[in-house]
Amino acid sequence: MIYKRKLQDWSEQLAEIEAFFSSIKLPKEPIKLCDGTTILDCKRFIENHLGIVKANEGKTRFKPYLQRLQTLKNVLECKH
Repeated sequence: MIYKRKLQDWSEQLAEIEAFFSSIKLPKEPIKLCDGTTILDCKRFIENHLGIVKANEGKTRFKPYLQRLQTLKNVLECKH
């Protein structure tokens, strides 16, 4: 018996995140995401994480990448 995991649908979340990041000016200074995580280059972080999430959309193992993008979005929304 072959077990196949059902993939989650992240398309709405991805669209929302992409729309948000394309609509704001990204900060040049480092951003503290949480304890132990500081983003030095927001543009690079976003491009890297979006690429990973898109290539592995719906796979549970890659959900932390999506969650970090969502956390960054929340942090930046609070600053604006």
